[in-house]
Amino acid sequence: MSNHPLVSVVIPAYNTAEYIERCLQSITVQTLHDIEIIVVDDGSTDDTASRIEAHADPRLTLLSKSNGGPSSAKNLGLDRARGEFVLLLDSDDWVEPPYLHDMTSAALAGDLDIIASDAFYDYPGKPPLPWSSSPPSAQWISRESVVRDVLAMRNASWMATRLYRRKLFEEHRLRYDEEIRFSEDRILDLKLFHYARRVGKLDRGYLHYVQRPGSLTNRRDMDFFGDVAAHYRIVDFVTREGLADGFRDELEYLEYRTVFLSLVRASPNDPRHATEYEKIVKHIPHYWRNALAREHMESLAPRTRWLQSIYRLDYRLGCAMRRLLERLRFWRRTRPAGGTPGHLSVAP
Repeated sequence: MSNHPLVSVVIPAYNTAEYIERCLQSITVQTLHDIEIIVVDDGSTDDTASRIEAHADPRLTLLSKSNGGPSSAKNLGLDRARGEFVLLLDSDDWVEPPYLHDMTSAALAGDLDIIASDAFYDYPGKPPLPWSSSPPSAQWISRESVVRDVLAMRNASWMATRLYRRKLFEEHRLRYDEEIRFSEDRILDLKLFHYARRVGKLDRGYLHYVQRPGSLTNRRDMDFFGDVAAHYRIVDFVTREGLADGFRDELEYLEYRTVFLSLVRASPNDPRHATEYEKIVKHIPHYWRNALAREHMESLAPRTRWLQSIYRLDYRLGCAMRRLLERLRFWRRTRPAGGTPGHLSVAP
């Protein structure tokens, strides 16, 4: 293996023994051989580490650390990376064999700092579902337009659909924010696109995004306030870089989608709920006039649309409706088989 491989593949792993072998296999069989594979075991309690160690590929390095979350694991991998380009791949996902060859060829030919691609959703027992994670390459007309798409979430921040030149991380001292455990990719992806000189895209899917029970993004009990914290990190960065005025519509939409809708979906019993809602009222008092927000509303489930309208009219009434929905959900989970309701005890 070269001291300076063309690509460093960084894979954080935590309790993914069932998936890690397929992920590693998809990397070791890449048609591009000039790579290094850095797997960071983030304190797994299953046999993830032993399955990684079973791979005898000399390009693979296993790093072990105590559990600190995906951001800290990826940062350790980035610190050890030596490649010209970096791929950040989750350990339960996998990529098709020509991925690294096709992506590096396009990046080198176009002198690109970032090259993106599309993806597939992999649902258990179903064929892969193609998904365009970004606008077509013909719409990547400038770096500014791409940053605008990232802010408006038209260009989804799926880091594994991109290759980044490692110098972007080093020259601008970019790493994951380890205080953010959800939506951490969105912050770093935005910064990387902002600092990139030239960017581009291949209109083909390579990443298989595996939908599995228990993953962080599929948990029903996930902390919606992680999205809230991530949003304000983005606002701070955009403001510091003097970009806020130019992206005002996108920032307003982002606050509607990642903060307001998070509050609609989160339990109002959390003490942060009322405080964050007060901020929303001041920041985006007329969010429904935002064209991006109006467009997104059409894609919402009817119950979410109904609930957001109630919150908009009266915060206390919205909280009351949300609590009622939570009680109904609890009742459905706890009623005995056959449909006869059992004793229901709900804390005030």
